[in-house]
Amino acid sequence: MCCRNFNFKCARKSQCRFILKIGRALTTGSATNIVLTNGASACNVFWVVERAVSISASTVLKGTIIANKGVVFMGANGTFEGRLFATTGAISFGPGTAYMPLSCSYLDFGTSATFVRFTSNGAVSNNANSYLTGDIGTKLGDISGFEYSSANGSLFKPASTTVAITSKALATLSIYQN
Repeated sequence: MCCRNFNFKCARKSQCRFILKIGRALTTGSATNIVLTNGASACNVFWVVERAVSISASTVLKGTIIANKGVVFMGANGTFEGRLFATTGAISFGPGTAYMPLSCSYLDFGTSATFVRFTSNGAVSNNANSYLTGDIGTKLGDISGFEYSSANGSLFKPASTTVAITSKALATLSIYQN
């Protein structure tokens, strides 16, 4: 990203949707701050990235990230309001804070709406103490590093009774990836 502060300003309060389609990897600088003003909401910001996503330390990021064919990494002391999805790749986070945006009503994510992190093919890991609100899951991979974190949500691991739910989440994710 180009700037320390990146502003999304809504011209017609709550009618804005920001879709950033990035044909390569996305890397933020340290302490990048996404600022939403004039009714812009994390519910309305979508980052569709064709490779890896690397969110540097102390970054404040907002929106839904859909990483296709790449890992998602969020550095230490970051704050993320939104969802981290990966179609093929691991998700590594923290330590930091991640939570779901509130009052997202116009876009139906189906079963995946409750996930703060989900990957269809890769591990989901957490580093040190993080604070997470939302479900965490993987269809193919391991989930690790949450023993010292505060997670307000469920962990969905492969080959458990939750596989049907994560499969539905994968189907929903593939719709938005295209």
